[in-house]
Amino acid sequence: MNQTYRNLEIILVDDGSSDNSGRICDYYVDKDKRVKAIHKDNGGQSSARNVGIRNANGEYLSFIDSDDIVQNDFIEYLFDLISRETADMAICHIAHFNEGDKIQFTNSDKFRILDSNKAISEMLYQHSWLESPCNKLYAKKVFGSLQFDESKIFEDSLLMPTLFEQCSKIVYGKAEKYAYIHRKNSTTTSKYSKKQLDILKVTDILYEKYKDSDLKLAALSYKMSANLRVYLNAPDTKEFSTEIQQCHRFIKDNTSLVLKDKMVRRKTKISLLFFKLGRKSFLRIYQLINCLTHTIKNG
Repeated sequence: MNQTYRNLEIILVDDGSSDNSGRICDYYVDKDKRVKAIHKDNGGQSSARNVGIRNANGEYLSFIDSDDIVQNDFIEYLFDLISRETADMAICHIAHFNEGDKIQFTNSDKFRILDSNKAISEMLYQHSWLESPCNKLYAKKVFGSLQFDESKIFEDSLLMPTLFEQCSKIVYGKAEKYAYIHRKNSTTTSKYSKKQLDILKVTDILYEKYKDSDLKLAALSYKMSANLRVYLNAPDTKEFSTEIQQCHRFIKDNTSLVLKDKMVRRKTKISLLFFKLGRKSFLRIYQLINCLTHTIKNG
């Protein structure tokens, strides 16, 4: 609400909430004429975003998840980048925090111009940004008839490369304007279920899409990260035994190729070097790597 860029249409989607979220949305509708509230049955994150897109009247779109935090100049910063560079999409850097952490943003004047292939490569290699749609400002025309897949929980990974493909120019600013808060019950940290295996299906689709292009190795790296994730996090039960075995086989068969790729992030390479220790030892080391990575980024 307190964004320095004031000419906004703010759409609050109440996705079948069971708490007071709906009332809070209505409160802000009465308080600020820029705000529109949409109340709907629970359909999940993708459904909520799709409803927001269909009801948006502006020339640009941006998404903010309800439990994340943005700087007051988040929109102004991205709009300035997209306007100054005549781009189709602007991206800011994401700051990552655990629930309860003190939120501190780092500013920067640096930025880069990318074409669609370079942007997709950056996403698949998990370098400058991840697949989240939330730290970006899009020209609405980029979406066209595209929407988020409501049948999968890792829908961002499927849609973002397609959105990049619709852009002739993308600008990435290195200032942190969006804070992603890692919570215990989020999509990525909640109790493990079969739905978590969607990441394997998504990365399979992306690899098939790019395997005959110059993005093949980037897609392989992304698929490797997904397999490592499932291999390490899926419960060691009969329900997940087939997937764990398949991930083990994929990791083993592709470790050498991924390690040779200079573009693969250090975290993935270190993980692969410890892969032969066995799943339990590997998991303890991987958790330590994650902890160290988070400390370095936010320390």
